[in-house]
Amino acid sequence: MISIGGFKKDQVQAIPGLYTAATDQETLKEALDLGTKIMVGHVFGIAGLVIGLAKLRNVKGFALLVDTLGMYPDANATRCALATLGKFLSLNVDLARLDASAEETKRILDSFGLIRNLSEEKKKEEQQMRWFI
Repeated sequence: MISIGGFKKDQVQAIPGLYTAATDQETLKEALDLGTKIMVGHVFGIAGLVIGLAKLRNVKGFALLVDTLGMYPDANATRCALATLGKFLSLNVDLARLDASAEETKRILDSFGLIRNLSEEKKKEEQQMRWFI
């Protein structure tokens, strides 16, 4: 069993980090061979729940978690997760329409005012903090 999820970070690199948690040592080694790091701490959400339930039912599996800002659909994190999963399953995953779909989703969310602009938020935060000198 494989679950895929995001690992929320405040800053994300061009190539997002990959983390894993597994049901057993053998499966953990397979996941680490994909270039992941061991997830330290708790895995939240469905990605952690699925792997936890798999272990309870003696099903082998791992969670594949990718760095993301977590504010809107992250095409770069998705590309990284699907490419890693494709490598593990020996599949050639076509990601050609990923960027177009992500841009359309971003446009829709923006039209509802649901996308936060990090640079604007940082400026507001800096302006508020300047009074605390």
